[in-house]
Amino acid sequence: MGIIRAAVQSVSGGLADQWLEVYEPGDMGDRTVFTRGVRTRKGENVKGTDDTVSNGSVIHVYDNQFMMLVDGGKIVDYTAESGYYEVDNSALPSLFNGQLKDAVKESFQRIRFGGQTPAMQKVFYINLQEIKGIKFGTRNPINYFDNFYNAELFLRPWDLFH
Repeated sequence: MGIIRAAVQSVSGGLADQWLEVYEPGDMGDRTVFTRGVRTRKGENVKGTDDTVSNGSVIHVYDNQFMMLVDGGKIVDYTAESGYYEVDNSALPSLFNGQLKDAVKESFQRIRFGGQTPAMQKVFYINLQEIKGIKFGTRNPINYFDNFYNAELFLRPWDLFH
């Protein structure tokens, strides 16, 4: 019975993952350096597997952002150009992207993993704009030689230890 249940779950999960997704950055405030992409759930696909990005999905990249598409811990694509980025090298094929044969094959591959996909893709964003007011520091001053002024400087944050 376990194999039949895994087969049913792999087919239903495979069909739910066929929908194309739209990703946007999570909380990208003026103090955020790094955030994860979140899937917008505005369509019919509410049962798709988390941490999967189907071929043909769209990732929104805004000004002063760097987007990385990570597949199993490996960066497979990236861009810093603002606009819409269409995924074309995902490990998850989509029948909505004209890959019916590959999508059916991937659905049946899930049976070996108990009905779940072994693939994991994530979208990450890095904020490229200047972030002011970041507090840093050490107890001892940091030695720094400035070639422009030809002088040795000692850097210490003023507001942390005074």
